[in-house]
Amino acid sequence: MIEGDIKAYFDNINHHKLAELLSKTIKDKNIIDLYWKLVKAGYIETNSKLIPNHIGVPQGGVLSPILSNIYLHELDVFMEHIKNTYKTGKQSPEYNKAITPYRKAVLKYKADKSKENLTVLKEKRKILMNTNYTLRTGVNVHYVRYADDFIVGVLGPKTVAEEIKAKIAEFLKKELLIELNEDKTKVTHVQKDCVKFLGYKILVTDKEFYESKKTVINGILRRCNHGRVKLYIPTEDLVKRLRNKGFVRQDVYKGKYYGPWVNHTEQEIIIKYRAIIMGYMNYYILADDYYNIKDITYLLKYSAAHTLAAKYKSSLAKIIQQYGKNLAVEMKGKVLDLNYQPDISKKPMITAGDPLEVTKYNLRTNFSMDKPCQICGKYRNASCKTP
Repeated sequence: MIEGDIKAYFDNINHHKLAELLSKTIKDKNIIDLYWKLVKAGYIETNSKLIPNHIGVPQGGVLSPILSNIYLHELDVFMEHIKNTYKTGKQSPEYNKAITPYRKAVLKYKADKSKENLTVLKEKRKILMNTNYTLRTGVNVHYVRYADDFIVGVLGPKTVAEEIKAKIAEFLKKELLIELNEDKTKVTHVQKDCVKFLGYKILVTDKEFYESKKTVINGILRRCNHGRVKLYIPTEDLVKRLRNKGFVRQDVYKGKYYGPWVNHTEQEIIIKYRAIIMGYMNYYILADDYYNIKDITYLLKYSAAHTLAAKYKSSLAKIIQQYGKNLAVEMKGKVLDLNYQPDISKKPMITAGDPLEVTKYNLRTNFSMDKPCQICGKYRNASCKTP
């Protein structure tokens, strides 16, 4: 698998090349003129100094995501050509012969759920499950991109992967005037080492792993699929990020108080920790080792406890005794706590963005209006007047 990384992508987008790409489909000169005003406007840093923008698009700009995707759409088209050029793998003809009778048996059983039809369905399914889906010959190429991060999966020899990598680098340099980061762009055998993409670790388990996982259920040997792609949580990377942000101690594997939140109300503290925990749990719900997210929730929960202890100048034991092990607080008659347990039965709710972005949010202004009316005690729709 090829891990693609473009060197300083947003900073190196060529304005003239991007205008050329926009002009292919946008014929209104006024819109192109507006584009030039946008990219030449520059940006202002925190010290109120204007920085001219001669090349690239500023990250965080309103139109930067769509402009960057338009720019790399040419890479997507090029990769479709690469996939069609190198694709020589074929689907197993035996599988094609086996799947048609199986589908007919399924339809027949749905129409008449008799014992005879069920027996036929089981027989056809057994034949199908024992048939290889693809022939282990030829080359297949798969490509996935998100923003400026992309991976290319190559089912074939390493020499083909290296050749495709070189062609991608040449295309980016000649056609889009950007370069691959040679230090970070590498070819990895995913059965021997993992590939990191969009916060997940990707690994393809080998035959030895599945041989060790074979089990017997009701006297029948359980079938194991060789070469299944698995997604794992990069626990070490997440803990490192929490350490850098100040939620975890540097010397030991323990949560610590988060200084910027010490002066917040206890409701604000719990709400913000809830947001981080839910963000991580929702994002990594697709992981095969989803249960390992408990390591992250454990650190954050005790970081919240230490933050409350620092706020009230108390001990951790007293905070646990007062708020309980899940740190329950009351707000508007409801109980908020950090009692989150990994549940693989839930449907995926993928969150976009970084869960730690909540550290930049300020919720205190919300709570100034989060009090009941001093006259009637209502939280909303209060129409009483002061005497």
